Amino acid sequence: ISLVQMYIRSSCLYKIKTASQIGIIHKNNIMRNKHFHLKVAFS
Repeated sequence: ISLVQMYIRSSCLYKIKTASQIGIIHKNNIMRNKHFHLKVAFS
């Protein structure tokens, strides 16, 4: 494998990893906001 191929492969993996992390964070924020809105609605 050439260095260029290794670089491309690792950057693709990195993008996938960061995208999934951002997705998880976004999902957690949505859940937290829903929870917060429910608390406000029932208090």
